[in-house]
Amino acid sequence: MLISIDDIGEGKDIIDIAVAILHKDFIVMQYTGLKDKKGKEIYEGDILKGQKENHLVEWNDKLLQWNTDKSLMLWGLSPLEVIGNFYENPKLIKS
Repeated sequence: MLISIDDIGEGKDIIDIAVAILHKDFIVMQYTGLKDKKGKEIYEGDILKGQKENHLVEWNDKLLQWNTDKSLMLWGLSPLEVIGNFYENPKLIKS
């Protein structure tokens, strides 16, 4: 179950969220501070649609910056679109 803080008040009940946390049925994804070309927030683990291939958003500990799995600096890429995330759509990263 993926839950955003924005989900509270938009159909997600706080009790449902608490139950998910207690049962460890959730994944914490770090916000990158960046948005895609449609204004959607980009999180760690998101899959971005590129011109030729899809890109997985990852944190680079050595460079202390957000990169893709292709070692591209996330902030330096042309406008991309979030098409899913690795946890719910792992097959998207192979396409």
